[in-house]
Amino acid sequence: MRHLGLSLLLAALSCGGGQTRAHPLDQEWDDEKGTELDAFQRGWDRPEVPAAPEVAIGLVDDRTIIGLDLAGKKRWIYEYDFEGRPVLTGDVLVGVGSGYLFALDPVDGQRRWWRKAHGWLRGVGDDGKTTVVTLEGISGERSVVLAVDRDGRVVRQIFEKAKIGSPAVFDQFVFLPYERRQVLIFDLVEGTETARVVSSRPVSRAFIARDRLFFGHEEAVAFDNGIVAARNGGGTSVAPPARDFPGRPRWLAPGDETMPMRTVRHDSVRFLYLPGEKTATLVYHRLAIGLDESGRTQWVHTAEANHVGGTAGPGVVTLCDAAGRLRWLDARRGNVLSRADLGQSIRACLVQSQQPPQLSSEPSVPLEDQLFLALKFSDALHLPIQLELLEDLDRIAGDRATAVMIALARAEVHSAAADTLRQVVRERLARRRSGSNALRDALDQLNARWRPTDLPVAEIATALRRGGVVAAADALGLALHHPYLEPKARLAVALALSTVATRGQVFALSTFAARHACPRPDDPPEARRTLEIVLGTLRRLKAAGPAERLRQACPPVGNGGSLAPASDDALPERGL
Repeated sequence: MRHLGLSLLLAALSCGGGQTRAHPLDQEWDDEKGTELDAFQRGWDRPEVPAAPEVAIGLVDDRTIIGLDLAGKKRWIYEYDFEGRPVLTGDVLVGVGSGYLFALDPVDGQRRWWRKAHGWLRGVGDDGKTTVVTLEGISGERSVVLAVDRDGRVVRQIFEKAKIGSPAVFDQFVFLPYERRQVLIFDLVEGTETARVVSSRPVSRAFIARDRLFFGHEEAVAFDNGIVAARNGGGTSVAPPARDFPGRPRWLAPGDETMPMRTVRHDSVRFLYLPGEKTATLVYHRLAIGLDESGRTQWVHTAEANHVGGTAGPGVVTLCDAAGRLRWLDARRGNVLSRADLGQSIRACLVQSQQPPQLSSEPSVPLEDQLFLALKFSDALHLPIQLELLEDLDRIAGDRATAVMIALARAEVHSAAADTLRQVVRERLARRRSGSNALRDALDQLNARWRPTDLPVAEIATALRRGGVVAAADALGLALHHPYLEPKARLAVALALSTVATRGQVFALSTFAARHACPRPDDPPEARRTLEIVLGTLRRLKAAGPAERLRQACPPVGNGGSLAPASDDALPERGL
């Protein structure tokens, strides 16, 4: 309805409610020392807000939403020509479209009230008695604030040429984020402004968490006895654990912007965080990453479809994906506590839940195995966060993490993203300083079957050499003779033996030197270097005599080709 003017909106709303027009918000307001705000905050006896019902709402398409009562497990469907995304808060689901503003009961989808209105929905606050709605006016220059009782009667209207964000309401007082700089405390009964919060940090959203009131935009500040100091960067600030993730995910969506019915980035890339908790969850498309208070990865959950909504509760996080599946996870360990299903695919999801509907905890698995599931697939969408998770895997010492890296380094899928991730895994694997048993086990797998292999043999050998793992010398000696090794991998095995070989590997080294004593003209450079390194290792072990005599009996290579040993600088050690 963008072609309609603001006058139609005013006419549509003029049929009831306390009118508050012509600058109801004092433009000359001044409370430099915060005296009025401090007095209000200290004297305000905030009423209790009823517990919100546990529900999930899925946006199916532009005109269809599906609801699920998580307590009763009953589904409902509502169809309407929505103009923008509805907002779920408390025990109302508010939507707008076709010239009407309306509220549904989110438990059963029944309409509670509706009335004529034009505009685009920004935010909704509700205290169980009154619903306060902020709309963007049709012209885009004005904000409309409506306070509606449970009978659908407008008890207060505000029209202001300013950007007013998502509100919160407690009985007679409504908190209105104003131009991202202030929060106006408005008395719905008196129709006047009572006090004003000034913040040096952007504020576009007022919300309730753990029965406390917060104002936020990217981070939040609590409405407590430190709120006056928010104008100078003080106050009680809350935000998810700090960590620099790719794509700059946000915790809060701007409360002064409208949300479409389609999927937006914030649905699938965001933080889920409850103020007061020491944990947070990063949602990144298919992945959900549990963070401790310092931002370190505690667990990783991999879904079959992209996440499109969720919420954080006390000790629990609720996730909703595009297939309509809901999961409740332990916020500290990441194991699944409960499951539910909306029954069909959705674009976005609005979830209101503080606890699992039916506790049936599934066992948790080690972080290394969770990382394997999160890293074994790769596409351009997930590659940035997967590279970050690979850092987490690399920081875990031990055989299990090393075995996971070996598995990830194998070539199962070929794509630009998968090849990039696999190359980085191999580089990290070559630098491993722990997990020698896993490295040796991989060589045993190689030696058990002399077949073509996608094992990262070069990187395994390089890690064993750099770690000086003498216990792997026998396995390396046998691998040196593997008929399907690439020249680069065989060279890496020879380099590892040059460091860890003992007298026990003289037979394997001598046999190799004898078989390859006379290079062929078409041998790659790595093959000749491998022979020289094997001969050098035999010299170190004082067992090079027979092999060198065979070598001296070889005819010249090519046109006077030389068999002089390659220098250390010529060995591609850094590349391995």
